Amino acid sequence: MVKKLSPALKGSKSKKSKSFPKKSKSATKKSKSASKKSKSTSKKGKSTSKKGTRGNKSVKTASPIVASSPLPPSPSSSVVVTQTSAATDKGGVKRQRLLQKGRGVVDPFSGKADSCHVYENGEDLYQCTLNQTNISSNNNKYYILQLLEPDHGGPYYVFTRWGRVGISGQNKTECFSNVQDAVRSYCKKFYEKTRNCWSNRANFKKVEGQYYLMDIDYGAEEVEKKDSAQVKKKKKMEKKEVVESALPKELQYLMRLIGNKDNMTQTMRELDINTDQMPLGKISKPQILRAYEVLKGLEKELKKPRPKLEEMSGQFYTLIPHVFGNRKPPVIDSMSMLRKKMEMLETLGELEIAATLLETNETEGMHPLDSAYKSLNCEIRPLPQSDPAFKRIVEYASNTQGLTHNSYTLEVTNVFTVKREGEEKRFKSFKKLGNRQMLWHGSRVTNFMGILSQGLRIAPPEAPSTGYMFGKGIYLADVCSKSANYCYPAKDTKTGLMLLCEAALGKQEELYSAQYMEKPVSGKNATKGVGRMYPDPAGAEVVDGILWPKGKLIVNDEIKTHLIYPEHIIYDVGQCTLRYLVMVKFCYK
Repeated sequence: MVKKLSPALKGSKSKKSKSFPKKSKSATKKSKSASKKSKSTSKKGKSTSKKGTRGNKSVKTASPIVASSPLPPSPSSSVVVTQTSAATDKGGVKRQRLLQKGRGVVDPFSGKADSCHVYENGEDLYQCTLNQTNISSNNNKYYILQLLEPDHGGPYYVFTRWGRVGISGQNKTECFSNVQDAVRSYCKKFYEKTRNCWSNRANFKKVEGQYYLMDIDYGAEEVEKKDSAQVKKKKKMEKKEVVESALPKELQYLMRLIGNKDNMTQTMRELDINTDQMPLGKISKPQILRAYEVLKGLEKELKKPRPKLEEMSGQFYTLIPHVFGNRKPPVIDSMSMLRKKMEMLETLGELEIAATLLETNETEGMHPLDSAYKSLNCEIRPLPQSDPAFKRIVEYASNTQGLTHNSYTLEVTNVFTVKREGEEKRFKSFKKLGNRQMLWHGSRVTNFMGILSQGLRIAPPEAPSTGYMFGKGIYLADVCSKSANYCYPAKDTKTGLMLLCEAALGKQEELYSAQYMEKPVSGKNATKGVGRMYPDPAGAEVVDGILWPKGKLIVNDEIKTHLIYPEHIIYDVGQCTLRYLVMVKFCYK
């Protein structure tokens, strides 16, 4: 029996840390044999971290303690150990503003960011971030190691900081009178923690029970570069009168939405990612791909004994540091959890692209929003609400809200036309396949800098097949709310972004249950997952040879399928081109 559904939406007409003891006056012991430089170093160390946070209350930390290193230090060295505040990444800790000199960023907890820089010797930069997660032992910890050279002469320092991921932890500073001793100490510590030689770290191999070398730049969200060409350029721009944006108001709002770094960082935190160890845009693509490979291995192990799952979950959390507080890191022991981690990696990849674009494309004499727009290499124009296409899009969205997607309605607030450079030329050769349809695709707002600059992409070979019902491809829908569920709108604005893509589907293989494939079946050009709730073909409209399946939803209970709503899958990125970017407001009931 076929039943018609009434539309469910309308378009708009407009528009826990420890409590440390109080500071002890006798907490610092001075060595009689220490040099004057060492004494002054210890005194400076006392003030590196005096306050932590516990909720909204200020908590005093223990004063620095001069301690002995595990082995007797050489006459040229002294050691200072400091307990820093134990506030978590999600606990509202004030973000440290970091100072970058050369290629390195001095850890702010060293207290030497103003007087030292990270030591460089040729291509070698003596700083690293190590990570280790062992679920069975409830280990989820990091270790930061830096060799610091004074800016204007003086002793060298080997600084280390360690603790549970998301907590500032403890730190230790060793002082050396010459660089040779400092380098030896640095290399020794690196070997002790990793069982790898610093000089051979390009061939780093993870040793069981030891730390893993993170492939990221050390830093945080805000890095102030000193004496760099980029900063000089920025200061020069700031001296000039503020340049007004040349973009239309609607486009300015869009660029603020998709280019907001705070929103990107917040997205990472919502995914439990530690943004101190793995700052926005600092994780490398190879490390993300290695994390995909771990998930691929987990996929094979899901039906095997738990210890292996535990071990491989630890490998994933080691590559992608998560904040779990004092909780034991959860084992990735289900397909649904695996899918969530895959979505996380996809988001990380998009954020990496966005951060790179925003950092490297500032143009002198141009408003930041205009620079961000220019970096997309994509023509985006507001579509007037009087345009027939705008009204068609509102109707398409209104008619195709799924009956099961009843926690919200959607309001179309803005529509933009999109033309990506080179995409039309690429798509031209696929038009001859026929069966061209205008279909939906939804994603997080923070993913759109990456999507608009690079187009829709297919998951890499390293990614597991789980989560892709019909294999790795680009998934499109003719039911608006099906795609809207992937938007994860911002909590404050409740705004989401969706794409309408023209897809050349050609001959489609119709399937009623999951079937994994890397390419269409022989003789077909795409796959269609048949759903029992779909747009009424009688309400479809053909415009310039493109089918808009915008009829009101109907239900056919006689179809024996595992899918509620249809899905259309293409396996070649050239088979679709972006046509419209649709801004919607989620009106929750």
